[in-house]
Amino acid sequence: MKRVLTSCLFCAATLLFPMVAQGAFMLYFHTFGDWSVSCWRDPFSSENFCSLSAPPPALNTTGRRGMISLAEEKDGLVIWAFPGGEPGDQVSLRVDDNSDHLAQLDINGRVNWRGAEALDILDEFISGDTMHLNSFPIGGTSSPVEIFSLETFLDALSIYQAKLLTYSVNLPHDN
Repeated sequence: MKRVLTSCLFCAATLLFPMVAQGAFMLYFHTFGDWSVSCWRDPFSSENFCSLSAPPPALNTTGRRGMISLAEEKDGLVIWAFPGGEPGDQVSLRVDDNSDHLAQLDINGRVNWRGAEALDILDEFISGDTMHLNSFPIGGTSSPVEIFSLETFLDALSIYQAKLLTYSVNLPHDN
């Protein structure tokens, strides 16, 4: 019994410590296959935020996997990717047999797609089966391809959209 209690306390501390360290207050978190929806309150601005991302934290415990996240920002939908690599590396996001969406890693190791391209990617996610995320170092070999199933994406997207309303997240049309 003591061993089980100790294990449970360790797991709870491991899951909660990153939230405390960031200072955010979690409002909602749920996993849908390869996707998760999270909502939180920023303690400094008291604003609520939500994101839809893959993989869920439980499947990315080492932080070495690539990650993709959708979020509503002031300018509208933004799709962020954190595939690993060095600034300037080329990044490819592809759904099924559609054409690649390309971008370059910024100094913080991330890329984003906005505007019409973000909406095109979202449409591909909704109708697709599999998403591939890859980075290509300048003059080197590509990183391992991250593959995410889109089987549960529509369920996650539906909840994400509902939570944006539930937590009164400031959307672009609110301004």
